[in-house]
Amino acid sequence: MSRKGNCWDSAVAESFFKTLNCALIYHRKFANREIAKLEIFIYIEGFYNAKRIHTNIIEI
Repeated sequence: MSRKGNCWDSAVAESFFKTLNCALIYHRKFANREIAKLEIFIYIEGFYNAKRIHTNIIEI
C-alpha cells in the first residue's frame, strides 16, 4: 500500500468500473437487481476476462 493521498491506489478499479459502465450499464435498463447481477457476471466472465487478459496471468 502507498501513503495516504496517493491517487494511484484505485486507478485499476476505477478503470474497470468505467469500462463496465460504458459498455454495459449506461446502455441498458434492467427489470430487477437479479437480472442486472446476472448480466454483469456474464459480461465480466464472458467478455472482460477473455478479451482483456492481464499479461501477468498468461501462462507460458
